Amino acid sequence: MGNPILITCLQQRMNENKQLIACIKEYEINFYLFGSILHKENPRDIDLLMVYNQHLISIKSVLNLKNEIVNYLNGISPIQVDLLLLSLEEELEVNFIKSEKAVDFDLY
Repeated sequence: MGNPILITCLQQRMNENKQLIACIKEYEINFYLFGSILHKENPRDIDLLMVYNQHLISIKSVLNLKNEIVNYLNGISPIQVDLLLLSLEEELEVNFIKSEKAVDFDLY
């Protein structure tokens, strides 16, 4: 992995935000890393995929949560965090995780 220290720090800081973690757990949202963070020691940004279940959370709520997560992560990260949002159905259709060789961004 490109920069495991940065990844671990972000995971720890995310886990400290109990309100965000509670929402993520409640709505069964999963996160995956992809892009330069996986291959370069000094990545230009952090690409995260957020996969949500459209039957558990409305698009309005998931967009609000996405913005909250992006603002939080960009406030604690030394480099830009970009967050891609896909529903479970969209991910299955495009097979993004496999095609991008994305890896779990384990939280809680």
